[in-house]
Amino acid sequence: SHERQAEVVAELAERIGAGEEGISGVMVESFLEPGAQSVDAAELVYGKSVTDACIGWDTTEEGVRALAAGVRAGRRG
Repeated sequence: SHERQAEVVAELAERIGAGEEGISGVMVESFLEPGAQSVDAAELVYGKSVTDACIGWDTTEEGVRALAAGVRAGRRG
Protein backbone atom coordinates (compact mmCIF):
# COMPACT_ATOMS: atom_id res chain seq x y z
CA SER A 1 0.00 0.00 0.00
CA HIS A 2 1.46 3.33 -0.98
CA GLU A 3 -0.24 4.97 2.01
CA ARG A 4 1.52 2.59 4.39
CA GLN A 5 4.95 3.35 2.92
CA ALA A 6 5.10 6.76 4.63
CA GLU A 7 4.30 5.14 7.99
CA VAL A 8 7.03 2.54 7.50
CA VAL A 9 9.59 5.19 6.53
CA ALA A 10 8.74 7.19 9.68
CA GLU A 11 9.13 4.06 11.82
CA LEU A 12 12.46 3.22 10.21
CA ALA A 13 13.69 6.78 10.77
CA GLU A 14 12.85 6.45 14.47
CA ARG A 15 14.60 3.09 14.73
CA ILE A 16 17.69 4.41 12.97
CA GLY A 17 17.68 7.46 15.24
CA ALA A 18 17.49 5.15 18.26
CA GLY A 19 20.70 3.47 17.12
CA GLU A 20 19.47 0.35 15.35
CA GLU A 21 22.28 -0.75 13.06
CA GLY A 22 20.57 -3.54 11.12
CA ILE A 23 18.94 -1.20 8.61
CA SER A 24 21.18 -0.50 5.64
CA GLY A 25 18.67 0.79 3.11
CA VAL A 26 15.03 1.26 2.21
CA MET A 27 13.05 0.81 -0.98
CA VAL A 28 10.14 3.17 -1.53
CA GLU A 29 8.07 3.52 -4.67
CA SER A 30 7.79 7.22 -5.40
CA PHE A 31 6.49 9.40 -8.21
CA LEU A 32 5.20 12.94 -8.62
CA GLU A 33 1.57 12.19 -7.71
CA PRO A 34 0.44 9.58 -5.16
CA GLY A 35 -1.34 6.38 -6.11
CA ALA A 36 -1.62 4.65 -9.47
CA GLN A 37 -3.83 4.79 -12.51
CA SER A 38 -4.81 2.41 -15.23
CA VAL A 39 -3.04 2.87 -18.52
CA ASP A 40 -6.48 2.33 -20.06
CA ALA A 41 -7.96 5.40 -18.31
CA ALA A 42 -9.77 7.83 -20.59
CA GLU A 43 -7.55 10.66 -19.36
CA LEU A 44 -4.17 10.02 -17.76
CA VAL A 45 -2.92 12.18 -14.88
CA TYR A 46 0.55 13.58 -15.50
CA GLY A 47 3.03 12.34 -12.90
CA LYS A 48 0.92 9.41 -11.64
CA SER A 49 2.23 5.87 -12.03
CA VAL A 50 0.63 3.47 -14.47
CA THR A 51 2.28 0.50 -12.78
CA ASP A 52 2.60 0.26 -8.99
CA ALA A 53 0.97 2.63 -6.51
CA CYS A 54 3.55 5.18 -5.36
CA ILE A 55 3.84 7.81 -2.69
CA GLY A 56 3.81 11.37 -3.99
CA TRP A 57 6.68 13.81 -4.19
CA ASP A 58 5.79 15.74 -1.01
CA THR A 59 5.58 12.54 1.03
CA THR A 60 8.86 11.36 -0.49
CA GLU A 61 10.57 14.58 0.54
CA GLU A 62 9.24 14.30 4.10
CA GLY A 63 10.43 10.69 4.31
CA VAL A 64 13.92 11.42 3.04
CA ARG A 65 14.25 14.30 5.51
CA ALA A 66 13.05 12.05 8.37
CA LEU A 67 15.52 9.33 7.40
CA ALA A 68 18.37 11.85 7.22
CA ALA A 69 17.45 13.18 10.67
CA GLY A 70 17.37 9.61 11.97
CA VAL A 71 20.83 8.92 10.58
CA ARG A 72 22.20 12.10 12.18
CA ALA A 73 20.61 11.22 15.54
CA GLY A 74 21.84 7.63 15.35
CA ARG A 75 25.40 8.76 14.72
CA ARG A 76 25.32 11.01 17.80
CA GLY A 77 23.88 8.27 20.00
